[in-house]
Amino acid sequence: PSMIPGSVSPLLSMHTGHRGNVFHITPCHGQPGKVATCAADGFLRISDVNSPGSESTVIVSPEYNDHDGLFFVFPGLRSSMCFSHHFMNENTGLLCSQNGLRRFDVRLPAREQDNRCLVRGGLDTCKACAIWSAPSSSSSSAQGLEQGESSYVFVGGSESHVALCDLRMPWVDDKRVVEVYRPRGLLGKNNVSVSGLDLSKDKQEL
Repeated sequence: PSMIPGSVSPLLSMHTGHRGNVFHITPCHGQPGKVATCAADGFLRISDVNSPGSESTVIVSPEYNDHDGLFFVFPGLRSSMCFSHHFMNENTGLLCSQNGLRRFDVRLPAREQDNRCLVRGGLDTCKACAIWSAPSSSSSSAQGLEQGESSYVFVGGSESHVALCDLRMPWVDDKRVVEVYRPRGLLGKNNVSVSGLDLSKDKQEL
């Protein structure tokens, strides 16, 4: 058959185990062939592209969310979609979800993951984030923050502004929100949410 210019043929199809749309997929650091995926079903999973028929590993499950205790009894009530995930080092990262910005650790089972929302201040739903600086890879993100290593993250949610947060700061009274930005083109537009964020290579432009 003739090929349409610019078209791409898939090289591999892989079953991830998700029951909803897959929103984000990234390679796992230091684990060749393994990818992390998050989806509308509220799960963060790790799959092996070298074994496309094997079962994926569940890292984050809505079963253990504070607000989602009834979801497996009433699946139609699910409201904990996971939009994107971002590794801070080889083992830990941040998950953007309808339950806010959360931390995950691929070494822990789903029931032991920290299900707390890391940022308040109108960011109960986190649709996108971009890591500006993170603890060194020699420590876990939690250990790095306890040792005073700065971890600055840009966070976008259901509104048109973006918050710069320092996860090292106390969790109470919105102290983690250092600064709030709103793109000039979105001034006066309150019905717009931020669904994607990225930083330039020199981290001077958002």
